[in-house]
Amino acid sequence: MLLEVKGHTPRVEVYYHPPIALRGPSEIALIGFNTFHGESNVNQGNNVIAYTRTQGLRAGVENISEIPVGFYSADELVDLVKIELKKDISIVVNKQSGKIDLKVEARDLVLNFDHPRSVGKLLGFVGLVNWYHGWIHSSEVRILPTLSFQIRCDLVTGGYVDGKDHSLLYSFYPDVAPHSMIIKEPSPPIYLPLSVNYIDHMVLFVTDQDGRDLYNSGEEIVFRLHVRDAQE
Repeated sequence: MLLEVKGHTPRVEVYYHPPIALRGPSEIALIGFNTFHGESNVNQGNNVIAYTRTQGLRAGVENISEIPVGFYSADELVDLVKIELKKDISIVVNKQSGKIDLKVEARDLVLNFDHPRSVGKLLGFVGLVNWYHGWIHSSEVRILPTLSFQIRCDLVTGGYVDGKDHSLLYSFYPDVAPHSMIIKEPSPPIYLPLSVNYIDHMVLFVTDQDGRDLYNSGEEIVFRLHVRDAQE
């Protein structure tokens, strides 16, 4: 039996009236998955450059600059920080270490990487940074946050993530550039047991490796599924 399910969000629900009766123990496989790779590594949770200008011994008002939501390389993010703060900072991507080197040049400038929406989450910086710190070096730069597309189905058993059954139906690495079409046709299909005797309602959802719903810009998602009798 072939099922095709469509939606425009990472979580898609479908109802079947009348319910689909299964002839006995059954299993399901993903045989096709199409969507637009609309993920943005810069979003409303990490797109802020926050800083203050001290006034003598007094802290100044915090300034907030927002980076437009989108997909950026490390070099592009560093350039945006430079545009905002100009000669008041020195910041470079260290190609040898894979980290970012930063120095505050202006004595009155304090960078706030503890802001809850700070771009520091991507660049690898935390805390307050000022002129007295000299050159500092980031921790891991997480420009590519999605290492795995995980397709899950609430009717599936036997799909494990980190030792726990998380209804995982299929997973893969997104091997296309952002803003490109993803076309996945697993070969051979991987069949997993269904936990029900009939199908009247099903939820399919796409997450990253940490179980967070993936942003797809509201583009259409298409799942193609094959249901068959359980094989010995």
